[in-house]
Amino acid sequence: MTTIHAASLMMPRHGVAPNVKGLPVMKLDPNTQPSAGANLQGLPVMKVGPADGGKPAANANGLPVMKLGSPLNTSASANGLPVMQVEPENANSGPCANTNGLPIMQVDPGSKTKSGTVQSSTDGDGSFTKTTSTVDGHKTVATTVTYADGKTVTHERSVTLNPDGSKTITVTNGNGKTKTITESETKNTDGSVSIDKQVTKANGDVTNVSGTVMKVNGQTEKQLTLTNAKGQTETVDSTSSRTGNIVMHSRTGTGYDGHSIDKTSTWTTYA
Repeated sequence: MTTIHAASLMMPRHGVAPNVKGLPVMKLDPNTQPSAGANLQGLPVMKVGPADGGKPAANANGLPVMKLGSPLNTSASANGLPVMQVEPENANSGPCANTNGLPIMQVDPGSKTKSGTVQSSTDGDGSFTKTTSTVDGHKTVATTVTYADGKTVTHERSVTLNPDGSKTITVTNGNGKTKTITESETKNTDGSVSIDKQVTKANGDVTNVSGTVMKVNGQTEKQLTLTNAKGQTETVDSTSSRTGNIVMHSRTGTGYDGHSIDKTSTWTTYA
């Protein structure tokens, strides 16, 4: 029977002391250059850290670790795969790259087309198609309505958001005539929004529109006053509500010449 003294397990001044499995163990000094030691399984252990002097260090799995470089310069990840640093696109550098090295461009959701039926108190029943697209930040909605009597109404509405928060809207009808609308909004403490519009028709006449918009429980209510180029006024109260795929509109008020305004329509979208 052999007796092992505790003193014999102490690490000598030089050389390697065994661990509990009899494998060599080396003490790692974080202040020195990376050197190989052994863990409990006898595998080499390297100091993990950024590259020093342009040379890669190794992680615990022995794979190279590279310090991430400057934007658009390829460096290596812990798996040795290229890594690209992503930064916003700017006028000087152009499109930036993602982690796959592919360019990142502005996302365009493409166009979407919906269709359905409409029931109008003034024009009767009909069907419609509506196509929405976004190009270079401009949202465009093109709508075509065909009524049972053969009447067709088309218009295209394009919206641009300006840097100051206002909107510029152009509306083109089936005859190719275009009117331009500039619109600004101000939020009120009661939750409503004050709007101010200037509508310039194709012939140059300008109509000013002001009023408030309130949205409550899925319903939008507008109270508007319109003043045309002749100084005449029109007051309109409109309500829009949505239930599932059905939208109902109502519009009442007093026209420029004093006539009564009373119009309703129901739009049902199927696809």
